[in-house]
Formats: sequence, C-alpha cells, structure tokens
Amino acid sequence: MRSIPQLLRHEPRARVFFAAHAQSSFGTGAGYVALLVLAYARFHSAWALTLVLLAEFLPAALLAPLMGALADRWPRKRCLVLADLARAGAFLALPFCTSIEATLALALLAGLGNALFAPAVMAALPSLVSKGRLQAATSLYDALEELGYTLGPALGALAFAVSSSSDGLLLVNGASFAVSAVVLVVLRFGERPERDPAAVTPGLLAETRAGMGLFTAPGPLRTLLASSAAFVVCLGMVNVGELLLARSLGASDSQFSLLVAAMAAGIVVGSLLGSRSGSPSTLKRRYLTGLLMCGVALVLSGSVPSVWAAMPAFAVIGVGNGLGLVNQRVLIQTVVADSQLGKAFGMTKSLASWALMAAFLGGGALVAAVGPRWMFVLAGAGALIAWSLASSALRQHWAEDPVAAPVRPAPEAV
Repeated sequence: MRSIPQLLRHEPRARVFFAAHAQSSFGTGAGYVALLVLAYARFHSAWALTLVLLAEFLPAALLAPLMGALADRWPRKRCLVLADLARAGAFLALPFCTSIEATLALALLAGLGNALFAPAVMAALPSLVSKGRLQAATSLYDALEELGYTLGPALGALAFAVSSSSDGLLLVNGASFAVSAVVLVVLRFGERPERDPAAVTPGLLAETRAGMGLFTAPGPLRTLLASSAAFVVCLGMVNVGELLLARSLGASDSQFSLLVAAMAAGIVVGSLLGSRSGSPSTLKRRYLTGLLMCGVALVLSGSVPSVWAAMPAFAVIGVGNGLGLVNQRVLIQTVVADSQLGKAFGMTKSLASWALMAAFLGGGALVAAVGPRWMFVLAGAGALIAWSLASSALRQHWAEDPVAAPVRPAPEAV
C-alpha cells in the first residue's frame, strides 16, 4: 500500500482530483439514503422505492455503451464535468419538486450522470498520473468510492438524528457534485483521445455498436467482461440474502451491522491491496485470485454455524471483490487502446448494471426456493464455475514473456 502515499506525494494533480472525489463519494453515500427516505416519505409506496432504484440502474444498463462512445469522441474531462453538473442539478432540485413524475425524472437525470461519469473517469485516469502509478490511482479511486457508500449512510444517520428531513442531505450531495465539477474544470487531464487525422471518423451510433462488439467479438476481453458480469450476479445476491442469512444464524441487529461492515471493510482493503503495479499477466492472476476468494468465501458463508464465524467469511468476500475489481479495471486500461477505453468501460458498466438487476431477481427467487444458506452456497458454486471457466479461457492470454534460453559461448578454436 506504500504506492498510494507515493502517488499523493509525487502527483499534485492526483491529490486535487482525489480530494474532490472523496467529498463527492461521501455525499453520494449520504444522498442515496436521503433519496430513498424522500421517496417513501412523500409517496408512501414500496413502488416509489422500486422506481427510484431502477432510475439508478436503468440509464447505465441501457445507455452506458453510448456514454462510453461519447467518452471516446469528446474530451473526457468535458464528459466528467457534464456528468457532475447533471448530478448536481438533479440533487439540488429534488428538495423542491413535489410530484412523483418530477422526482423520477430527476432521479433518472442523476442516473444518466452516473452512466456518463463511470466510463469517462476510468478512461481518463491514465492521463492523470504517470504510467507506473496508474494501478495505485485506480486502487485509490475504488477505495474512496467504497468508503463513500459505507460511511456516507452513517453520516446520513447522524444528520437524521439532528433533523428528520432529507432535504439537507440532498442539497449537500448536490453541492458536492458541483464542487467536483469546478475542480475538474481547472485540472489538466482527460484530453480527447488521439485519432488518425487521415481516418474517417465513424458516427456516434457506429462507435456505440463498436463498443458493444468488444463483448461479442471472440477474444480475451470478452472473457474478462463475461466473467466479471457473472461474478456481479453471484455477489449481487448477497444484497438480497445477507439479512436473512444473519437472521437464520440468530444475529441481532447490531451483529448484522457488523457483518455488513466486515464486508465493506474487506472491499476497501482489497481495493488498496490492488495498488501495486504489475504486468498484464500479474494483473490477470490477481483478478482471478480475487474471484476465487469470493467463490470460496460465499460457500463458507452459507455453511458456518454462527454469525461470528460468518464475519471473517464476509470480510474475505469483500477483499476478493475489491482485489478483483481493481485489477480488472487496470487490466482493461493496460491492454485496450486509449481510443477504445471509453467504449470498453461503457460496456463494462452496462453489463454490471444488468447483472445487478438479475442478481436481485435471482437472489430473491433462490431465497424463496431454498433459503438463505443454500442461496449463498449456490452463489458461491456459480462463482467458482465462472472462475474455473475464466481461468481456462485466459490461460493462453496475457501470459508472461518467455524467458530467453541462456546463450552458450562458442567453442574456442583449436
């Protein structure tokens, strides 16, 4: 983890960027809770919560490939600023709208901003830091994002203890995105990808189809994207079954909170462990190691006799999740051409969003059919099958350079 202090010490632009990212991440975590509270308080319906949650995933699921193509046509910094402005406007306006239609429209606007920001920021990070510190930068980005989702709701709970209204948290979240947009405007990074001036520039829809072709064309990138989506399905089921698993183990509310915190802490640790640089072969090995850890720990989580035994298993799930995600992202940044990075990460975001929605539906069906324990075991078995298939398919790709045979000295002349 020493690479992250070195990154912040030697990369002044990265210091500014990650300060802005940290404050917006904490705002996002608090604002997520506030948005759900606002939707239920105003409309008193579980459907309102469902529609707000869909507004988070649907824009990315449907439009992330298009947003990724935009990130390969426009300066990536412009995409990041536009995304932050869209999210700032949505959250700053939410406290003042009263209808369910306006609430959903603003939630969709925030989701659209997320769909544009995700591929653009992953494609822009290589231009923010030197090549040798890219892994540390991606690792720190993921760790801060997870900390925001973990500690942001806790900050929201403190705010609700002072005031029962969610309006203040929504305004703070909107302001955090506005601050991020201002910071990004003045930073020098995220230029437009270089293109061959003699080549004909394809249309936006053609580039979107090209981005989707990264997943449909045979090759190691398709295996990487498919295996990642499969693991999102397996890990996403945890969100459905973790409370019911804790109840089956006799856990109290505080013990359940510790269980969730153990996984969140594991994700942060796994993200930070992914900060060391390495060759594509090393990145592939770490990625597969993270997936293996998740699969084994999921099976163990469904087999343990008590909540205290489940906590280390949940922590290992988190570590594997963070380690796998960081190395997957850096591997894409390393092996994909700069002019294609936005499309690659747009497709990654779209697949992850569809996978999460499938996990929520599939996890609920499995819990209803076999109970939470077997759901965890089956999710772990699925993850191990996907790990095995990915390991086999990637064995011949991104391998270490063969070691040259030692040169024997020529025999001396007689």
